[in-house]
Amino acid sequence: MKYSRLTKEQFDLLNIDFSQFLASKSIDKLKWSEMKINNSLQVETLLDKFSDLVWDDILSRETYLIHLSKKQLFLFYCGKKNIEAIVLKSTKSDLDFRKSNLWSLIESDFFSDHFQILKSKKKFYKNRKSEVFDLILKGANLDSGKLFKSIKGFLS
Repeated sequence: MKYSRLTKEQFDLLNIDFSQFLASKSIDKLKWSEMKINNSLQVETLLDKFSDLVWDDILSRETYLIHLSKKQLFLFYCGKKNIEAIVLKSTKSDLDFRKSNLWSLIESDFFSDHFQILKSKKKFYKNRKSEVFDLILKGANLDSGKLFKSIKGFLS
């Protein structure tokens, strides 16, 4: 396996895609049910192959990621050759980025002394997909990029 197996929830969301994947291998619902009972190794292999296909597709696109911790907000734009990061660090003792409404928080306190803002941009050093997947393994989640774009606009 190149990446990691999708979670049950992710498989549920991709139910139709997984059914099409199985159909491309000439596996219908009845055959799949039989395989789950009689050939768990082949089932595991198919689950892993589908997971790798999904991750490979996601990681090949330009992607936005977000990672929240109590006092830091990490926003990433993963382009084709570079990765950009915007990091907001809070000095407010009562602030927890994980529990806050990020839009209202940024609108009210963005230019206050409560935030330290860092920006960086670098080229991918090794395999782009591996570097992006590594961020996901460390807790980053796929994101729409709206917050990244808004904050980048404020900083320009």
